[in-house]
Amino acid sequence: SAAAHLGHLVAGNVAIDPKVQPYLALYPLPNAGTNGDYGTYTFVSNTVVPENLYTARVDHQFSEKDTLHGSFQSDGSTSTGPDAYNFVVQELLASRKFAALSETHNFTSNLVNSARIGVARSVSISPGEAGPLNPLAVDSSLGFVPGANVGVITISGVTTFAGGVNAEATYTYHYTSYQAYDDVYYTRGEHAIKFGGGVEYIQADDYGSTTLGNFTFGSLKN
Repeated sequence: SAAAHLGHLVAGNVAIDPKVQPYLALYPLPNAGTNGDYGTYTFVSNTVVPENLYTARVDHQFSEKDTLHGSFQSDGSTSTGPDAYNFVVQELLASRKFAALSETHNFTSNLVNSARIGVARSVSISPGEAGPLNPLAVDSSLGFVPGANVGVITISGVTTFAGGVNAEATYTYHYTSYQAYDDVYYTRGEHAIKFGGGVEYIQADDYGSTTLGNFTFGSLKN
């Protein structure tokens, strides 16, 4: 379940600025009791988190001296659920993939070479594309900037209103690692030597979008 602390006045009279009046419709009425000027709204939220995991492996022997091994894995998931006001659907996307290939060659009974290449990639997007649960979530007449949906509203003492569809900044993180290694194993009698090297190239990119605006009020009265 989810709960939002609201700021609906329950007693007395108060003058409301006409510019603020349309935005009161964004806040649901309290259904779990009130305390002074504040009330609590609760609802049963349904968060769906599917995950798809795929793995594959291949092993092949070309000859007595050459063998090949390969593996692949893909693990992706999406978390989808409502925001604190049951106003929009929010998503969190995460995925991880990797592939590796190795080849082993026996030059002689005591000299073996092992070469490996691989790539690993992780992606995270939060919050992802969201859909409306309330028609006002895509009502551009409430937007803080022309043509946009309503933005974020922060009131001290009240649960932050996260805005309409795509109102929050979306952060996208991509991390990709390319790797290559080569090792040589040499044995002679009771002695064994291993030497080799490896290289890794990393791409780490972080992108952030802007919000659709944020109004902040220090108090309910303000």
